[in-house]
Amino acid sequence: MNSQIIDTIKKYETIIIHRHVRPDPDAYGSQLGLKYILQHNYPEKTILAAGEHDSTMEFLGTQDQVTDEDYNGSLVIVTDTANTERIDDQRYLKGDKIIKIDHHPNDDAYGDLLLVDTSASSSSELIYELFEAGQVQENWKLPATAARQLY
Repeated sequence: MNSQIIDTIKKYETIIIHRHVRPDPDAYGSQLGLKYILQHNYPEKTILAAGEHDSTMEFLGTQDQVTDEDYNGSLVIVTDTANTERIDDQRYLKGDKIIKIDHHPNDDAYGDLLLVDTSASSSSELIYELFEAGQVQENWKLPATAARQLY
């Protein structure tokens, strides 16, 4: 599945990453960690983190201002969110394609591509495994900003 996700990421110029409402560190870490990995390895792409900012997570980072127009023809990736009701910013449906990356039970199997592994400790772990696949397949590098988020 990691290879399919990487191939899909390569096809899109705009990628918008969502996570769940009332975020915890894994929600922020997996979302922003993936954002920084993709920005570093695809600097020509527009990579945005969507969702309401939570001031208790300020130490990890902030989300971007995402417009409705940003969703036109975009790839949406949702991390650490088991069901659609908990996705922060329901505009995720406006994207061209949706990828779900999660470690919770897959009771709501939304999305076009699903990477769900309940044996993983966190969605951040799954993002790191995606990075490792990208390292082999596309020579991805892990910037320190991403490593900090995933840790």
